[in-house]
Amino acid sequence: MVTIRRLGLLSALAVSALCTRVEQADAHPLHTTLADIQLDRRTGTVRVMVRVFADDVDGGITHDHPGTPRTDSARVAYVSARLALAELRGRSVSLQPCGLTRRANLLWICLSGTARVTGTLTATDALLVDVYADQVNLVQATDGHVKRTVLFTRGDRAKPVL
Repeated sequence: MVTIRRLGLLSALAVSALCTRVEQADAHPLHTTLADIQLDRRTGTVRVMVRVFADDVDGGITHDHPGTPRTDSARVAYVSARLALAELRGRSVSLQPCGLTRRANLLWICLSGTARVTGTLTATDALLVDVYADQVNLVQATDGHVKRTVLFTRGDRAKPVL
């Protein structure tokens, strides 16, 4: 009976140590971003709030441009270059930075623009897919009437979001 208890305790300690080592090696084992798109069809205003971990974006910056300082402006530029919106006919929506909010390692990056979208709005979300093999990007979009969630992974092209 004592041997079984000791074996159980040793097993628990081993699992705990293994989990600690995994956490240290990879702070979050699934790399994700979330982009929330709000489209006002009446005014043509588009606002995108992107949630991303700063250390993940830093990995993307280092991957693409080694030696570039890890600043908030570099993080916004990285995100802006990999998230795109377009009308169904392919006319792109110009998105401009409109702010950044930091909560510890979590960033909320704001992008905004104007679109004359009368039909379908498409999105391309290639954030960090060339850096992390397990990268998953969620895009939630609404125009006040329709709400849709679309998943993007490595190799995905533009997809309709509204």
